[in-house]
Amino acid sequence: MVTTQTAEGPWGTTVGSFVSLSLDPLLVLVSLGRGSRLRAALSSGHPFVVNVLAADQERTARHFTGRDRLPGEPGFEGIAGYPAPALGGRALTGARAVFECRVVDLHRAGDHDLVVGEVLWFDHDDARDPLVFVDSGYRTTGGVQPPSTTAPTKEH
Repeated sequence: MVTTQTAEGPWGTTVGSFVSLSLDPLLVLVSLGRGSRLRAALSSGHPFVVNVLAADQERTARHFTGRDRLPGEPGFEGIAGYPAPALGGRALTGARAVFECRVVDLHRAGDHDLVVGEVLWFDHDDARDPLVFVDSGYRTTGGVQPPSTTAPTKEH
């Protein structure tokens, strides 16, 4: 779920593609439909926030997929959020991970545009199971297990 500031106020949309692109510099890529309101608001240097929703946030994902929601603050009614620290973009409370970015490049790709963002701030909650969209439906990963912090012991 991606949020940004538009001429009408804050706007958010659920996206189908979000990937890590580079570690140095730290870049991510989001695919947005060319006619989307969010895409229309983005230009070079413009801030945006990627919110990786948690398993219990399916209602939020569905809300931001619908085209009938109101623009600006009314469109976020009932959706808790906070200002991300780097540029003040809207991060969603309870998200599995949050990436605050600024646009560094835009590429045309069919009926979509690929938005490349430099990550300026990142936060995550390893205890939350992420929400994913697979085979035309929302799913979870079945429980996220944090990586082991101790090396396995060798049995004799």
